[in-house]
Amino acid sequence: MTLKWVDPDEEALVQFLVNEKQFDESKVRNVVKKITSSRKKSAQERLTSYFQVKEKPTTASSSSSTSSKKRKAGEEKKNAKTPNKKQKK
Repeated sequence: MTLKWVDPDEEALVQFLVNEKQFDESKVRNVVKKITSSRKKSAQERLTSYFQVKEKPTTASSSSSTSSKKRKAGEEKKNAKTPNKKQKK
């Protein structure tokens, strides 16, 4: 099944919406004009067209320094706070 977008049938829409569903004719015609004019405009641009991908500068010192800062499994923070205990008044 393939879908093909074509211009709306203005008279059929007006007849259905105005005569059967009691819409205001001027509002229906205005919306149909907006739909047909928007179809003539260009398609929506992709988000990637606004941004350029930059490569990160790679240096040997930055990769080794980040790995030395990471804690090993099971290691705790040196300045870790102990859980708050309720103080007696």
